[in-house]
Amino acid sequence: MNGHSDGLGGSHRHQAEHKERFLLIQKAAGGVMSPFECFLVLRGIKTLPLRIQQHEENGRAVAEFLATHAKVSKLAYPASRAIRNTIWP
Repeated sequence: MNGHSDGLGGSHRHQAEHKERFLLIQKAAGGVMSPFECFLVLRGIKTLPLRIQQHEENGRAVAEFLATHAKVSKLAYPASRAIRNTIWP
């Protein structure tokens, strides 16, 4: 989610059998993000919609190029309805 590769974070799904071990690691190793790391992840989350949109546009452009390329016999890019209709009539 960060998008800048400069923050590290994660989540923990609580399971009773792992609770004590998780709390030990959290206390011993600092398993809580620092305020600066939180800032970095929040910065990435704010730009996430724009990055996802750009990924989709780039993927579509590549798929449209490959759909007309002579050396490509089959293309599987389900996000494009026009391309999808040529693959799965």
